[in-house]
Amino acid sequence: MKYISQLINAPWEDPGIIVSFSSKNENLLFDCGDIAKIGVGAAIRTSRVFVTHTHIDHFIGFDYLLRMNLRETKELKFYGPAGLAAQIAHRLQGYSWNLTEDSRYTISCCDLPLSPDSAEPIRYYAFPAAGRFREDVSLRREIASPPGELYLEDGALLRFAPVVHGLDCLCYSLTEPPEARLREEELKASGLPPGPWIKELLSIYSLHESGERLLQVGDKQIPAASLRSLIKYPKQGKIAYVTDTVFNRQSVKSARFVGQDADVLWCEACYLHNELEKAKTNLHMTARQAGRLAKELSVGELRLFHYSRRYKDSLRPHIEEAKENFPNTVPPPSLSAF
Repeated sequence: MKYISQLINAPWEDPGIIVSFSSKNENLLFDCGDIAKIGVGAAIRTSRVFVTHTHIDHFIGFDYLLRMNLRETKELKFYGPAGLAAQIAHRLQGYSWNLTEDSRYTISCCDLPLSPDSAEPIRYYAFPAAGRFREDVSLRREIASPPGELYLEDGALLRFAPVVHGLDCLCYSLTEPPEARLREEELKASGLPPGPWIKELLSIYSLHESGERLLQVGDKQIPAASLRSLIKYPKQGKIAYVTDTVFNRQSVKSARFVGQDADVLWCEACYLHNELEKAKTNLHMTARQAGRLAKELSVGELRLFHYSRRYKDSLRPHIEEAKENFPNTVPPPSLSAF
């Protein structure tokens, strides 16, 4: 499975990226400002949304996702700073829901702790459409996890940490699930016959299930654990997403925690460096600082977004300025041909 990430809007419009998979009919979003450009199909395929904070340009698309999925049988899950679930609860009760009693659609939310060093649990809340999108308290639970980390249902690793923006705000990274592959040469050398057991073996090691499970290999039953030598793991891809923060020690520390050695770093570049003081005042970064951050994190590639609207007629200077610190700064792939 490989992540494919694209910028939803032009760099000076509402920030956010859509992540799709090379082998799975599912989308993820980082932030959901104005996201109408993704279209109905992509909105329906969206299963998870990672929200940095709830300024309007990062969250107004919540209603679009809610509306486009209203007749679907699914759980649409949001992740964000502690308190996001309460905001979602209020948002949902801004509408009338007298025709959803037979729905199997649920909005849920994981409130992520804001302290990177605490053992505070992740808190899960669910708002079923069948209950008129009121919280089902019986589904509320706490998830124990290492600080700043959460393994998602498919085995992907979400990392999160707070950054400085004058309110609760997180940066993120997502590491692809481990995908077991077969060592063909070892299989040939083993003399074992091909069969359905190979697919089962790959599934067991991709999902890290118990190796005690017995597999029917020809006329024998063999524990999966004894076949571990047939398995290899390709390098897992990793994308990092950092936006709406000033460049300072705390934010760089958080970005390093989530994004060190990422294949791709999506980073805001709200200003050019000749407006550094304005960037500091508004708690944003410059393109040169984004390049410096990419260099410090040793990422593979830097993609800039979230420019101030004042730069909409001249996008190239941001790329060139970031390249002063990080040569592999590339124009971000986008859904729109701005």
